[in-house]
Amino acid sequence: MNKLEIYNKLADLLISFVGLEKGQNLVIKTEPIHKEIAVIVADCAYKMGARYCKIEFEFPELVKSRTLSSNDEYLPYIPKSEELTHDEYIRENWATIFLRGEEDPDLLAELSSKRKGIIEKKYFDSIARYQKARLDNAISWMIIVLPTPKWASRILGVEPGDKAVSQMWDKLIPIYKLDAKNPVEEWKKQAAELSGTCEQLNRFSFNRISYKGPGTDLTLTLHPKSRWITTKAKTASGATFYGNLPVEVFTTPDFRKSEGVVTTTRPVMVLNKQVTEARFEFRNGEVVSYDAKEGKDALTELFRLDPSAKFLGEAALIDIDSANYKSGLVFRNILLDEGASSHIALGGGIPPCIEGSTDFDKDEKLSNGINVSSFHIDFMIGSDEIDVYG
Repeated sequence: MNKLEIYNKLADLLISFVGLEKGQNLVIKTEPIHKEIAVIVADCAYKMGARYCKIEFEFPELVKSRTLSSNDEYLPYIPKSEELTHDEYIRENWATIFLRGEEDPDLLAELSSKRKGIIEKKYFDSIARYQKARLDNAISWMIIVLPTPKWASRILGVEPGDKAVSQMWDKLIPIYKLDAKNPVEEWKKQAAELSGTCEQLNRFSFNRISYKGPGTDLTLTLHPKSRWITTKAKTASGATFYGNLPVEVFTTPDFRKSEGVVTTTRPVMVLNKQVTEARFEFRNGEVVSYDAKEGKDALTELFRLDPSAKFLGEAALIDIDSANYKSGLVFRNILLDEGASSHIALGGGIPPCIEGSTDFDKDEKLSNGINVSSFHIDFMIGSDEIDVYG
């Protein structure tokens, strides 16, 4: 399969799974290195009846420059246009596709977590209504990871370049089911199977789930109205979409009642710093102690910026038969590694996981055990040595 064939198949999958409706607007958020596929996705959207397509390029080099050189008093500044633009995305029911994959995974690694964290939190605060609309499934969105030469080189242990990208595509094509005759239909079949798993879990009405294994003995309490769901959802207008390729079932635990210890099994990026082998101890829902082989300072800054990030917002279950896990790779990317491992998320809860809560305000969410935070960061805790009990 050549590059153009891959891009066209992927574009068709993305437009189908973002639930694009005729006459709807689409924004594609990505780095410039993915310009070629972004244009192909936009072209596919127009062919499917989009009214208007827009590509928003993100420049990590500017983030680095600002973090290193800006005056302290300027770091919290976010132009009003960011808030107004994202409010328009809600008001006009724009669909969003995120094409992730960093051109240089190490570009921001040595930046001050404190300074970078100020910028990141203020940005997310400025688009809080948009983030809420996404989490509440009020608007449609889809996110996927694309390979880049430096990232592929790091993961596969080869020289960076086009060959490294090609070799990474060899790994990603079966994971994304692009080798299937009809990838969209294959993913819909998998989504239906996961929906069946959710129905089974919801019939059990578990009030607690526990993760047990080496370095982990964690018990989470579930809300009486909690439900297990997949990434398949419906917007306020009734359009069906998938926020991510459906590989997991997940719910939101009562953030006030997590107890025990847990150790991560895969690396995760926190404030652009890699965190490995993190260990968290929870008491009355809160992280009361923590450590990490690498990146503890990033966790410290995360918790300083937003103390609510010390509480859980998600618990997800992944089968070790997943294609991500079977690849044998540690991708050092949350979106791919979370598809290979059961995980928990520090930060904001997911309202659709609690029946009747999508219209709750902040106080109602908190009183019902749904955490509210500017952050939502997945930490992979699963392996073939971890058992889950309900």
